[in-house]
Amino acid sequence: MASTFLVKRNRTRPSRIALKGDIGIASASELHAALMELADADVSVNVDCKDATHLDGAICQLLMVAQRSWPGGTDRFNLVNTSAALETHLMRTGATESTMA
Repeated sequence: MASTFLVKRNRTRPSRIALKGDIGIASASELHAALMELADADVSVNVDCKDATHLDGAICQLLMVAQRSWPGGTDRFNLVNTSAALETHLMRTGATESTMA
């Protein structure tokens, strides 16, 4: 399956990264670069998981590190629209409820 994500930058509301499909390690460096660009812009971000079918462990780790080190604090980085199955997967890979909105 193809892994994709879309970045929508916004200065007045949280920027959005929409994950779609099976997001694996092949997408890690590109997602990392997108996250770094948003972090450097010092914006809040919501990672929308509505259309994500699976997040590889490397992607979960990347998202957790980003959330824990986000400029301005952890309340400026949120995973949103997570399914129950994805929440379980994220918790098993080390995510906490504080990363989900």
